[in-house]
Amino acid sequence: MIVDMNDPYAVADHDTVMRKQGFLVGYYGSIKTDKLVVEIKENLSDYLEQAHGMFITYYVNENAPLSRFLVEEKGITLMEEIEALCNKNADTIFDIKYDNSLPLDVFEYEVLLSEIKRLR
Repeated sequence: MIVDMNDPYAVADHDTVMRKQGFLVGYYGSIKTDKLVVEIKENLSDYLEQAHGMFITYYVNENAPLSRFLVEEKGITLMEEIEALCNKNADTIFDIKYDNSLPLDVFEYEVLLSEIKRLR
């Protein structure tokens, strides 16, 4: 699901709800789009299958092409690739925010996973 950028309450509400639904795992990174799925899998693999909710915020330069996020490449979009890493029943929300201080080919992202039991 893509959060409607015209409805800032939808983003704020979902973020607040996720932070109250149990143990939260967060990760922040900066990378080129072609490496994103691998980095998320490597850094969050212990938590992805058990997450009930995933909220990803992308920070991109306003002039950067967003086609990789929304357009299919080899039959699947970047967002669908990320969703496939998680529990099939997990709620996934994507948000895009603009930060023109970033280079055109690099973006930053934040991943929040909720309802996770602590690993021993």
